[in-house]
Amino acid sequence: RFTDLSLNAIEIIARNLFERSCDVRWWATDSALVSAAANPGDVPGVVREAFDQLASGRPRPVEIEVPPDVLMGTQDVELAEPGPVTPVEGDSAALDHAARLLGAAIRPIIYAGSGVITSGATDELRVLAEMLGAPVAMSANAKGAMSSEHPLALTAAGGYEMVPEADVIL
Repeated sequence: RFTDLSLNAIEIIARNLFERSCDVRWWATDSALVSAAANPGDVPGVVREAFDQLASGRPRPVEIEVPPDVLMGTQDVELAEPGPVTPVEGDSAALDHAARLLGAAIRPIIYAGSGVITSGATDELRVLAEMLGAPVAMSANAKGAMSSEHPLALTAAGGYEMVPEADVIL
C-alpha cells in the first residue's frame, strides 16, 4: 500500500526520468524518426508514421515522445489505417561492386541479420551461399534464415571465428 510520501517520491522520479529523456537531439542522430504527440489526437498519426518508417528503408530505430499529460489525457480519435510497405531498391553501382568483390573472393563469408527473414529472402540467401560456397553466420535475430542442418550454416560465434580468415564479408 502506497503512502502519500511514496506517491510523491514516484511522481518526482517519473518527472525527472521524463525530463531527462526528452532531449530529442540525443535520439535524432541514430533514429529514422523522432516525433512527439502534443495531444491524445496526435498519437495515432505519430504511431502510424513510426511504423511507416520502420517498414521502409534501412532498419533504424524510431523514437516517439508521449508526455505524461498526453498519456493520461483522453480524446476521441480515429485510428490510422496501416500504410503500404514499399520495398527499397538497392544502389545499382554498390550492388555491382559487391557482386565483383564476391565473385573474386576466395574465402567469402555471409553474415545474415534479421533483414533476411523480414524481407522474405531466405531462399535467395541459401542460393547465394551455395553459389559462392560461402559459410553463413546468422545473428540471433536471423536464426532460421538458413537451416542449421545446412553444411554452410554457422552460428554467430562460429562466424566470428571465421572472420579473420575471410577475404570478403557480406
